[in-house]
Amino acid sequence: RYAWITEWNEPTIVTGEPEYSVSLGVCSKAKGRIDNGDEDNIPFFFDGYVDRVTHPRPGQEIFIS
Repeated sequence: RYAWITEWNEPTIVTGEPEYSVSLGVCSKAKGRIDNGDEDNIPFFFDGYVDRVTHPRPGQEIFIS
């Protein structure tokens, strides 16, 4: 599902509910890449998301941004 993170003023993608919750906030990461260049590594960021979704722990709540 999609959700809005009010405190960061950006959308997120939420995966795994109700067993677990892994949220991916891509707007701040994309902005960081634009502002900072290669030090904000998008593939590394996405690999972390994939790892947490494919190896979830019941009840975990993670926000990746």
